[in-house]
Parts: sequence; structure tokens; C-alpha cells
Amino acid sequence: MAYSYDGDGNLTQRSDGTGVIKYAFDPLSRGTVRTLQNASQTKLTYTPAGAT
Repeated sequence: MAYSYDGDGNLTQRSDGTGVIKYAFDPLSRGTVRTLQNASQTKLTYTPAGAT
């Protein structure tokens, strides 16, 4: 298993025998997108109160 991080220490990529999972973050280091090996995505949005 291999891991990659951005300059803020956020996990941006995880690789293993099944493929690569990618993570994206907003300027406040909050997770915004997770892309799985099959290219399906989970997207998060935020309001002033938190995640939606």
C-alpha cells in the first residue's frame, strides 16, 4: 500500500493491489471528492454549519 499527501498533510491518494483511490480537498482542508478505483465519486459540499 502506498500513500500520497498534499502540502497541508491531507491524504490525496491511496494505492494498493485493487487500484488507486483519490481524495480532493477545499482550501480549508475539508474533503470534497473521493474517487474510487472504478471512477465513481462521492462529493461533499459544506454550509456554514458543516457538511451536507
